[in-house]
Amino acid sequence: MSVEFQLDISELGPDSTFVRADLTLYGLDHSGPSYQVLVYFNPGGEKGPEAGDLTGYVGSVSVFGHGGCAGEEGHCHPTEPVSPFDRRPAHQLVPATKNIICTAALQEARAAGNQLRVRLVPVVRSSLLSAGDLGSDDVLTVSEIALHTYQ
Repeated sequence: MSVEFQLDISELGPDSTFVRADLTLYGLDHSGPSYQVLVYFNPGGEKGPEAGDLTGYVGSVSVFGHGGCAGEEGHCHPTEPVSPFDRRPAHQLVPATKNIICTAALQEARAAGNQLRVRLVPVVRSSLLSAGDLGSDDVLTVSEIALHTYQ
């Protein structure tokens, strides 16, 4: 199941210049199976990549999953530091952040208008090791996205 976001890119008018643009995905869950996220700007249809529709394809990121929890109850729930002076490393399952360089795709999209529709499509490859894992409809969790441009 894909996830869509609508972004206002009116500040990126035809006069604005940037040498690089990144799309940042925040809060990606990686507690289950590994998966790939295909990213589209203003996709052309509802078919999606499984039907061969690559209209608006920007790129992809891979999320390497932990394959589920094998510990006791609460073992796989990320915890916050106990104090500002807590020097322990962050919990392994803190949601991930991924960047996709999308300079050319964003320049093309801003020529089409002030609204940008971003579609994220998860792809989970089946294997003998992941036979009981979640499918593509259940794996993608993202809390927010952001566009970053660099002068």
